[in-house]
Amino acid sequence: MERRIVSLEAETSEKAEPGFNIDRIVLQYKLLEIERPLWQLTEDVLERVYVYSNLIEKLKAGETAADLRQRFTDLEIVPSDLPNPNDGRLLDYCIKRLSKYRQCLISLATKYGRELLHEMGAHDLSAGLAVTLGIPPSIELSVGYAPEKP
Repeated sequence: MERRIVSLEAETSEKAEPGFNIDRIVLQYKLLEIERPLWQLTEDVLERVYVYSNLIEKLKAGETAADLRQRFTDLEIVPSDLPNPNDGRLLDYCIKRLSKYRQCLISLATKYGRELLHEMGAHDLSAGLAVTLGIPPSIELSVGYAPEKP
């Protein structure tokens, strides 16, 4: 996993402070000196959401936790400290991770929404962000264009 993903996983892990610290996560991304740090963070969170949602779907389809843990850690798309291969524990772990990432999306939209829209070049437009709270959580961008006056 890329270093920023490892850091994001650590900041949102069960061992991290309750509710996590969105300001610290944003600062870490800004220190990476990437062109659009908030957008990169949003993409990384959505990628993590996809990974954990996929794990839940595979568990529901009858794949064993042991096989999934092995496959996903071999591919290096989940931390190596996934719970012991037990279907119930892995499912609970994935649900908790989705909850943390849902909180992260909400914090990004409410606290950093204006800056995120600016990074995306939507600062001169009528734009909005919406977070879908379901499983999987998601973030949506809506942009409105006003017709130009002659």
